[in-house]
Amino acid sequence: MIDILILESDTVTASDLAFMLTGWGCRVAGLVSDHAGAIHFCEQKKVDLLIAETKIDGEPDGIETAYILQEIYDIPVIFTTSHIDSTTLTNTAKVDFTAYLIKPYRENDLLIMIRLAIAKYDLLGQTDQDCCGYVHDIHLNKVYCDEQEIILTAHEKSLFLLLFNERGTLVTHERIDEVIWSDEFVTDETRRQLVHRLKLRLPHDSIEIVRGLGYRFK
Repeated sequence: MIDILILESDTVTASDLAFMLTGWGCRVAGLVSDHAGAIHFCEQKKVDLLIAETKIDGEPDGIETAYILQEIYDIPVIFTTSHIDSTTLTNTAKVDFTAYLIKPYRENDLLIMIRLAIAKYDLLGQTDQDCCGYVHDIHLNKVYCDEQEIILTAHEKSLFLLLFNERGTLVTHERIDEVIWSDEFVTDETRRQLVHRLKLRLPHDSIEIVRGLGYRFK
């Protein structure tokens, strides 16, 4: 599992991107909107990949921020931006970026570039994340148990990957709602039904209910 930092000033765009990445089995380490936030975050936590907008709040911009972080921590960079003017493109030349995706980009294009960064920088050391008989193939974005694929809906897969990637720790109701439904209103019953459906699809009793608080992958 890789830790991705999102550098994006638009909170809606950042939240949508975080939801997408979590659905693919990546772990979003953090969301930051400016240079100071990105620098401070990387001083405190490990980051495997930076996905950055070139134009962000304040100065330095996203390009300079990515350049500094790459120089210090050797972090792979993917730019997702609306800016294709000659000045911006010239400035990005200093950064050894994996991709420069123009918004709106296709989701699959971003996934391909993440896979490329994983392979180029050997971010995983292996292609699969496995535990307790389950295997998540991050390249195919498929879940297996005992070499048999488990067919899940989009929400079921997002919930499984959230619990699986944070296995052994309590995942709160609030955390689940934030990841699965973003800013949509969700009732307790809707969440319970999703957990129930996922438990039925899994061949092992892998999800522990922590009453009143959340769930834990055993």
